Amino acid sequence: MKWIVAWVLAVAVLAGGCGDESVADEDSATATAVERPDRTHVADLVRSLNMGAYRNNDITHFEEVTRAPSDPSRAVSIVLGTVVDVEKGTAQGPAQDEDNPEAGGPLPFDTPDASSKSVHITVKVTEVLVGETAETIRVGLALPGSAELEQVKADLLALGTVVLPIYRSPVFDHDDGLYGIKRDGSLLLVIGEAGALSAPYYEADPEPLLVNTSTLDQLRARVG
Repeated sequence: MKWIVAWVLAVAVLAGGCGDESVADEDSATATAVERPDRTHVADLVRSLNMGAYRNNDITHFEEVTRAPSDPSRAVSIVLGTVVDVEKGTAQGPAQDEDNPEAGGPLPFDTPDASSKSVHITVKVTEVLVGETAETIRVGLALPGSAELEQVKADLLALGTVVLPIYRSPVFDHDDGLYGIKRDGSLLLVIGEAGALSAPYYEADPEPLLVNTSTLDQLRARVG
């Protein structure tokens, strides 16, 4: 019943603000929304998913994603690549309980009133900065139920070359061939002119996150 556990985690992320490694703390400050010029359908979905979910998160700077996890099977690889395809994943309905024993997931992607959905992204890897991966990988991205596949696909295909901190996310344990992106997609980076890095899906001010890795050369030096 791995898929039940995995999708319970996904729903917790979407509904309760608990991401892949967040720690709830009512006394800590919720992330502050930042006016951003790089708004897209996917950016709005991922940012809304993560607002407040990482109030106690210990990833202050991007390069910290490479620290050894308590579970070695969850170790992070960092790859450069381009998105070549985006497909429907699955959806999640209401949580399973005594009053609704048939609930739970996964459900077909187009299920009406789904509480959450995932898309499966095919990425052609052009460089591996940390770890080992195949030349082509599949990456899952959990999104709110309002996600529109065609808009999501268009946004992701338009990103150009990206930096992905990927790992075996518990949200996608039901599919051995599917990676997750660290912090539920918010740490995806885009490579711009002269190797400048940006974090379009990061829910807060990205400047502190990239203070040591604002360019691809700086990132290579930090994690190499």
